[in-house]
Amino acid sequence: AANLFAEVYGIVRVSDRAEIAALLCQVEVPDFQPTSSTASDAAASRTEQSYESLLKEVQQSIPEPSSFGDLKIFPAKFEKDNNTNFQMEYIVATSNIRASNYGIEPADRQTSKRIAGEIIPAIATTSAAVSGLVGMELYKLAQGHNRLEDFKNG
Repeated sequence: AANLFAEVYGIVRVSDRAEIAALLCQVEVPDFQPTSSTASDAAASRTEQSYESLLKEVQQSIPEPSSFGDLKIFPAKFEKDNNTNFQMEYIVATSNIRASNYGIEPADRQTSKRIAGEIIPAIATTSAAVSGLVGMELYKLAQGHNRLEDFKNG
């Protein structure tokens, strides 16, 4: 995931495991200190008033766009066949984590790649079908049909 974020923000990606390990050794992780309350306790105690004040607090914490300086964000194009962009690795890892959560057999890289390759054509086919159906409805409007019953059930 870090390499995908790096690509989006134009940061040089690191794929050398030794370099990544060296960087991780420098990270200091504080000891976990559990609290006595839970997130559900906090949510239950909130009132409509506190939600509004929380919303205002969040809105005020959003920095002005001018404060980002020359930050540029580059859209990432999905390419399942590019073995250097880390996209399939991310998909395989996250889908297998989700599969283990639900007791589903994990999928290997090739299976995940095949499934990912089928998603785009499925979206295109669905979009084409919906566009055709919308076109049929436009024909009804162009022919002067204005009763609601004319638009029901085809």
